[in-house]
Amino acid sequence: MMPSSTAQQFDSHGAFMDHLRRNVDIVFPAIHGNFGEGGGLQHMLEEAGLPFVGTSSGMAARLFDKHRASLELEAAGYATLPSFLIQICSDRTRNDLRNWFLKHCINEASGRVVVKPVSAGSSVGVTVAFGVDEAIRHAEDLLSQVDPVDAASCNLLR
Repeated sequence: MMPSSTAQQFDSHGAFMDHLRRNVDIVFPAIHGNFGEGGGLQHMLEEAGLPFVGTSSGMAARLFDKHRASLELEAAGYATLPSFLIQICSDRTRNDLRNWFLKHCINEASGRVVVKPVSAGSSVGVTVAFGVDEAIRHAEDLLSQVDPVDAASCNLLR
């Protein structure tokens, strides 16, 4: 016989935090998306005084922006993939992206790059584009969504 589920529904975040205080020693957050990766859950746990595994809410919020995190890691001496930030799709952006492709020895017509929102869950909105024109189209799609992201990022993928 299969054990019954331990999943529960709570009427409020406070009720959920009270339940955690009574029933767990430490929280291991494993939730994707803005709430789980962007510091929201960590903030709730900190406010409730509950110990948890992982980064603080402030650090999670700061590094949830993948482009910014890449720049900070690179500045600290860590190896990172080259990235290109797209905030608006224009002729200048297309030309700058073409130059970025050339600088990194990526074929501008067929070179493979990952295009993703800078501030979404780790796999939310991720696409692979081949060449500058397709990368721009994928970025335009991201930037035109109903719930728009701040920017799109192209990362080298070989």
